[in-house]
Amino acid sequence: MQKNQIQSFERAVLYEMFASLYLQVPTIDTVQRISEILKEARKILTSIDFDTLIEEAQKKDKLVDDEKNKILQQEYYDHLFIPSASNYIPPYESAVIQANKEDNRKKRKWKYGSLWTNSTDHVSMCYDAVGFNPWDLNIEEGLKQSKIPDHIGFQLAFMAYLCHKEAMCNELVLENESDTTKEKEVAKKWSKLQKQFLEEHLEKFVISYYEIAKEKFNPFYLQVISTLKEYINWDLASRVI
Repeated sequence: MQKNQIQSFERAVLYEMFASLYLQVPTIDTVQRISEILKEARKILTSIDFDTLIEEAQKKDKLVDDEKNKILQQEYYDHLFIPSASNYIPPYESAVIQANKEDNRKKRKWKYGSLWTNSTDHVSMCYDAVGFNPWDLNIEEGLKQSKIPDHIGFQLAFMAYLCHKEAMCNELVLENESDTTKEKEVAKKWSKLQKQFLEEHLEKFVISYYEIAKEKFNPFYLQVISTLKEYINWDLASRVI
């Protein structure tokens, strides 16, 4: 594999990794595994700054042993579940895309949009069209109670799903010595769906999320969204479809 070129399977692994950061309660073991994935990724995607996120992940390993998982989990819930927490950002596209700054008596605060819009419906239709059910995933218990489909973790898991589908078609092409025209066309379809979903949803969502995260400062999750933004920019730029 040439530098700065990754195939659909490797794309799936990275999208799956980013999804896990939003869908599963972290432990020091999972954070360490993420660090290892990023170290492998930086060998290929040399134009993306993975080092800063790796450093933030490694800082977690330096916490006092008895406190590591507790601190990681509290940060996770504060960032994604508890509206009263200073680092909270609603992890839904509809809320974040419509966010704007409003003046109150003391300072300007972010006001988020409603949790269900036409965009949310479109995300749900995208899932249904290819048989993706986000609630079948291994996700945090509280997410199982939420039925809002445009969660950032669900969207990233959906991208991993589309990449896996393309990878399976590419495997068939490599394995078959006979005519593989059909498999190639299907693989192209899955790749086209990935590009469309990035352009119509995740690209804009992540940019808006990042702008808010710069003010709702949590070093680890700020770096997660910053690195994800870089990766999506690279992914879109590298596609020829």
